[in-house]
Amino acid sequence: MSEICEITVYMKLETLPPLSHEYADEERIQRQIKSWQDDQSIHLIAEAMPTGVLILNEYRQAVFANELFLEIAGLDSMDEILGKRPGKILGCANADLEEKGCGSSLFCKNCGALRAIATSLNGSIGLEDCFLTRKSGLSALELRVKTTPIEKTGEKFTIFAIEDISMEKERDALMDRLKVMSETDELTGLYNRRYLYNEAKREIARAIRYQHPITCFMIDIDHFKTVNDTYGHMIGDDVLVKFAEVLVDSMREVDLI
Repeated sequence: MSEICEITVYMKLETLPPLSHEYADEERIQRQIKSWQDDQSIHLIAEAMPTGVLILNEYRQAVFANELFLEIAGLDSMDEILGKRPGKILGCANADLEEKGCGSSLFCKNCGALRAIATSLNGSIGLEDCFLTRKSGLSALELRVKTTPIEKTGEKFTIFAIEDISMEKERDALMDRLKVMSETDELTGLYNRRYLYNEAKREIARAIRYQHPITCFMIDIDHFKTVNDTYGHMIGDDVLVKFAEVLVDSMREVDLI
């Protein structure tokens, strides 16, 4: 019977335990590595996963990885990861700040990846986004980390799965910029007519529902054409920008300009 049939998933939630900075002894780590490496079912499942997969023992040392994890980490060989901790493997700039290594520096306290691992060491599934600043010469990584606690041959391990979300973040940022561009005036940054129509419908509906008045001001700059004709359109633009700033400073945050 394949050893994969002996794997149990834990879902118990308790207070997060302190992370151990000790390492497994050489005999134990080699035995764990062999156990995972020899299981062909594990290989097939890991390589079919759409995420990078790293298996960590209870000391957060790697005992197995799939090819996608190596690719994300920018490594060529499994020998470069075995027995090491995630921060060291991924080239985290903070992994060697303290003698105890990955997970022991002040920066680690805010590391999403470490929070996820700690959650799974405590018996629960962890899910975190993590921005990883890496050593000189290595580009930063934006990762979604999911960790799952498992047990194999009587020992506890953590499935550390990572997904590169840099493209997702770039897409979200682009969509946010497009939304802003579609709703605001490029020159002044004030909301445009399209946004006004959508908000006006909601405000009018709210005013009718709660039976309270709603007020709208239409404001014109006197003799603005004279400014353009006398000083040019660039100065006219400056006047519009300054006027917009005065409006924003003069109104409440709840007012729509």
